[in-house]
Amino acid sequence: MEKLTFGIELDFAIWLSRFPEEINRDKKGQAAVLDLTPNTMRIRNPDIPPAWYEGEDFITYEILRHVTQQIDNFVNKLPRRGTPAVGPSLAPFQRWTVRTDTSIELDGLFYPEWAGLEWHGLEIRSPAFEATEEAFAEVAAVVEFIRTKFRVTVPPSCGLHVHVGKGPNCFPLDTLKKMAAVCWAGDLLLQTIHPICRRYNRHCSGPRAKSAVAKGWNADGVDHSPRACMERHSSMLKAIQRSRPRREVEKYNFDRTLPREPAMDPFNPELPTDPSAYETAACLEGPLVIWPEVQEVVRGSVSILEGAEQIMCCTTPNDLAKMMSIGSDSRGAYNFTAYSDRARQNADNKRTVEFRQAAGTMDGSWVVHWAKICVGIARFAEEATDAELWGLMYDCHRRDKKPGQYDALDFLLDLGLPQQARAVQWRWQSRIYILESLQPFSDAADTPATMQAALTRMDF
Repeated sequence: MEKLTFGIELDFAIWLSRFPEEINRDKKGQAAVLDLTPNTMRIRNPDIPPAWYEGEDFITYEILRHVTQQIDNFVNKLPRRGTPAVGPSLAPFQRWTVRTDTSIELDGLFYPEWAGLEWHGLEIRSPAFEATEEAFAEVAAVVEFIRTKFRVTVPPSCGLHVHVGKGPNCFPLDTLKKMAAVCWAGDLLLQTIHPICRRYNRHCSGPRAKSAVAKGWNADGVDHSPRACMERHSSMLKAIQRSRPRREVEKYNFDRTLPREPAMDPFNPELPTDPSAYETAACLEGPLVIWPEVQEVVRGSVSILEGAEQIMCCTTPNDLAKMMSIGSDSRGAYNFTAYSDRARQNADNKRTVEFRQAAGTMDGSWVVHWAKICVGIARFAEEATDAELWGLMYDCHRRDKKPGQYDALDFLLDLGLPQQARAVQWRWQSRIYILESLQPFSDAADTPATMQAALTRMDF
């Protein structure tokens, strides 16, 4: 069996100045502002005419060149590194790359600490790594290096995307369908892990609200006669019955310190349902309550079991990609478009499923935990029996009908991810998961300890 592979794409804003007085200002323990003063530019680029230093194109070039160089120098000194996957389609993903990201906005925010500084939106991309501990350690190290080397910010417009694949090969259809079913069933649970700026967000809409499955589409080329539907439904029920009792979550010795409360659900009827409203900093709230009045907006009209049944009926990757699509103008939280016929005609196209739900962060530990959750979903899809899959679907379905008896922690444990469940529980308790986007900088001063201390001073 080919190894699972993954890569990350991480957005952030980097702070810079072209004036010596800003560079020399007391940093108060913060990471350095990127120095683009004329004297420094001359030292870094002795062969470039000084007249170029003021040009915006050259400024962009210098930012990308310098940040890339610093990352390269850092990773070349790591004692152990991840192994990039190889293959024709993976040639562009063999090293860390940096590029401009024009989608980043500061969302109308302003902090006194930003006065006199300029910023530039960046995206870093990791290599396409084999999913090993060495690779996860390298990802965490690079993110922490950026956080401590440069003064950076992750406003609500920033995201963390994880691509999961099997190197240069495609996922088998059965694995792909199980991945889609897990993402469909766990959508609202997984959303509780992330700040609200990533919910109702047109750049990462969840499948329960906007996908073709949620709209009641049926898989193509499948017999939808009453008799055929009854047979499939009977088979599903038998698989659910075989899953009782399911895997023992107690074997992980998980110390639950939070109750399974409906209040952990991510939606509130008093908040606007216009997606654009959730792309501003004003939406950064704590866990919110779901109410029956907005269930149609949140979930659509298709139940988890009904939707999962249609997903598992798909007969081609293209059919599955259509079922999980959310429209032509945006990509969903779980993006399967690489498996559409159009995408697969391009030999250089990525053969990955893209997980787009997570918010931008410069916490290297959390970047790795979320990447492991994404890889864990793929691993569960590869290894789970039909009984285990439908047992998971049924628990999500029951929780959908009666919140408070199953939550994201249970979901992660059932995926075989106890370490990630512990990390999520800590993030819920500390509220770190909503704080970072509210900080002026995510740099050396914003360690988990100082971020937690800040929580006591903020009125949520």
